[in-house]
Amino acid sequence: MNKIKTTLLALAASLACVGGVQASTVNIGFSNGVLHNASGISAATVSSPDMAGMSVTMCFAGVTPCETATWGTGAIGASGGSLPNGPGWSLQAGTDTFDTPFVLTVGGRLLQSFTLYGLGGLTVFDTVLDPQSPASLNSSPGSGNGRPFTVEAGDANVASFGVSYFDKVLVDGLDYEDLYLGMRVDFTMANASAGFSGELLFMADTDRVATGGTLTPVPPTNPVPEPGTLALLGAALFGLGLVRRRRA
Repeated sequence: MNKIKTTLLALAASLACVGGVQASTVNIGFSNGVLHNASGISAATVSSPDMAGMSVTMCFAGVTPCETATWGTGAIGASGGSLPNGPGWSLQAGTDTFDTPFVLTVGGRLLQSFTLYGLGGLTVFDTVLDPQSPASLNSSPGSGNGRPFTVEAGDANVASFGVSYFDKVLVDGLDYEDLYLGMRVDFTMANASAGFSGELLFMADTDRVATGGTLTPVPPTNPVPEPGTLALLGAALFGLGLVRRRRA
């Protein structure tokens, strides 16, 4: 799988060329985070309304705290502020996240990062671009092709994007290393600006958990002992030491 991840990063870098001109660098990282298990993936074609319930968090320069909105069922999935007449933002998607880009619009403020988290919408990010046929062994059943974060347009003043996929998703208990619940994107600007403003088009394929299915955290295999448990263990070891001393 490491070879696939390396190939994926190379693909993302090569796709950073727009119109024959070298554009921003895209650096992609992966973190297991909190593992989740999906009972099944049945919707590889996901449109904007299908992601209803996904959380969207926007972090702006000089604004605390970050702003979080919930993806809805309309043409614009999530928004904040009062665009187009004042400072604000909007994020929308088309009829299929594999083929059509997300459109991010920011005005009046400088965006430093944004995070999409699909738990509330039973939505996952599919990060591996598999061949159409035969299906790759590293493709979760039902997920079809995936597409990692790539830039389509609007990144003229962005030097690089730091993309972090986190909280890996298993399917029926098996790890195919392609699905994640969260995607965070950080901006590094090419000019002196503290963040991004304007319009950005980017690709990031999503899939959806099977209708009626579940997406639940996976209990850790080696849970950290509770403080009380550690205290009891310490007392037991101390007592064992006293017994040994008396016998000596």
